[in-house]
Amino acid sequence: MVQIVVVGVGAALGGISRFLVTGTLGSVVSHWPLGTFTVNVTGSFAAGLLAVLLTEQWAVDPYWRLLVLIGFLGSFTTFSTYELETLRLLEAGSLMAALANWLGSAVAGLVGVWGGTVLGRML
Repeated sequence: MVQIVVVGVGAALGGISRFLVTGTLGSVVSHWPLGTFTVNVTGSFAAGLLAVLLTEQWAVDPYWRLLVLIGFLGSFTTFSTYELETLRLLEAGSLMAALANWLGSAVAGLVGVWGGTVLGRML
């Protein structure tokens, strides 16, 4: 039961953080889903970095992994919204923007998780 609460607290904080980031960045660039792109890329980087730090580098209580990696980052990043926004761009006839969002998020997310993993192993 404690594990569920820990994941839930992390998810609540991650969801609120995603809402704030996407709301802020969405008002800056309205024609492209910059907010979702940003949370997915930064979340991927943080996942790589923190997965290494919390499981390989630091001796921490396993609850930190549940709180941060599964709860917070699982809620902060959002694959379903990314796919929905890509579809909406396609439906609006914005093929290049849809392609940039779809491929850009996948490539940048992979680079982010790789970069975070490398940095975590260097620390």
